[in-house]
Amino acid sequence: MVHTVTWAAGSALYHIPMAAGYNVYLNSTPPAGQWLQLNAKLLPGTTAAFPDTGIRLPGVQYRVTALYPDGSQGSTDFVYTNPPPLQVPGSFRAARAVRSGILIGQDVRLSWSQVTGAKGYRLFGTGQPPGETLLAASPQSSQGGAGPTPTWEAYLSNLPTGTYNWQLTADYGGAWQTAGLPAASVTVFDLCAPPQPTAGPAPDSVYVSGQGGSGPPPTPPAVTLTWTRVAGAVAYTVEREDALRFGPVTTLGTTCTNPQSFTFWYPKPTAMPSGQVLYVNQGANRLILRDSGPLVAGSTYRYRVTAFGPAGQKGWKASAWKVQ
Repeated sequence: MVHTVTWAAGSALYHIPMAAGYNVYLNSTPPAGQWLQLNAKLLPGTTAAFPDTGIRLPGVQYRVTALYPDGSQGSTDFVYTNPPPLQVPGSFRAARAVRSGILIGQDVRLSWSQVTGAKGYRLFGTGQPPGETLLAASPQSSQGGAGPTPTWEAYLSNLPTGTYNWQLTADYGGAWQTAGLPAASVTVFDLCAPPQPTAGPAPDSVYVSGQGGSGPPPTPPAVTLTWTRVAGAVAYTVEREDALRFGPVTTLGTTCTNPQSFTFWYPKPTAMPSGQVLYVNQGANRLILRDSGPLVAGSTYRYRVTAFGPAGQKGWKASAWKVQ
């Protein structure tokens, strides 16, 4: 934003033929504040205006001083009363944070259009203290700065469950707009226990294979589950129960609330951890989980993989396996 300080017609400084040059000063907190010189070097005597690129609030004062060849000088002060309007971010959105198709715990991603000249951004509303600065310097651009209006973003981590309503404004270094702010809302809940679950897509199939149980030396039996990534799913839970005895259900692994409960599996590790959901490849087309038990040889277990959508949709697929 640029405000042009113009020598007013009729003032003592307007068109002074004998002026050797001018200096322009700013007082941000008149009348007791300090005068700060804005021009780096003396402006020519033919100058009649000076562009100030700073963000100024109404009431600040400018002083223009004319310097003469004999060393004398004269000054005129101007009160800044009509600043250009401060802009607000556009396309403000709030959504559950997702990485590579998997929900990142209880995190929320905020995104908005860049505001030219902003030094940072301030968030107001439920869930954050009023006036909190999200990013004081340069927010990360999710588009790498490409395009005429890049999208900027910020993340809020580990939010308690509930509905959040926010407003966002651009901070111009101590000045910001408070009216007509864009608003966004999001509801944070545990996807493994949605408040109003609905039917959703399930894995096409769950493949089970057994490992171990032979020697020498004997190794504990283990089971590996593999399933194809479900389109639109943002979380998964894997459970096991004794298929014949209808025993208690054991949750082996979940990506619903803990962002560290899954990881990328590329290239293949030398030892696969138990009870952790892994991506089989970079494309994340398949997922895998290893169950190291303890499992009892000769027992039949029923494994169930549940996929969760962003609004609480859930669908599941089960498969049984007898441990040798």
